[in-house]
Amino acid sequence: MPNDVPIPQWDQLPELTFLEKTAYIAYQLKVMADGTEAPVSHIFEPGLYIREIKIPAGIVMVGRPHIFGHRCELVSGSLLHVSEEGRRVIEAPFEMHTVPNYQLIVYTLTPIVGRTYHPNEDEERDVEVLENKWFLPPDPILQLGAMVHARLTEDSP
Repeated sequence: MPNDVPIPQWDQLPELTFLEKTAYIAYQLKVMADGTEAPVSHIFEPGLYIREIKIPAGIVMVGRPHIFGHRCELVSGSLLHVSEEGRRVIEAPFEMHTVPNYQLIVYTLTPIVGRTYHPNEDEERDVEVLENKWFLPPDPILQLGAMVHARLTEDSP
């Protein structure tokens, strides 16, 4: 499958920086939630916290920036991974290790199941505590997205 698959929500935006596009999409997803179900399961194994998400086909997803790198796995399906370096079609099974400040941006080509793996030496079970340990707060990116939205709305005829 070619890497130049169009992403309507992304490709229809005017000239913006990569960060501005990411923030704008994240803001749109938060503010204009369309009811799409993408359930996250929280799995606990000894010393490990696993997040599993199921996303239908045709969905753009923007994750929270990572504080620490961790293992990510595409268990099933295929997606278009978007980064500043370009686009890449990824098909399951696939695994990668992220780095600090990495932010996931994907467009699902088929329904997918993805997992992230996080050390959990303390055997913490409070999901909010765990998410805040592994991911940066969403507020800064959402605030930038709101500013970009306001600018684009202001510039519209």
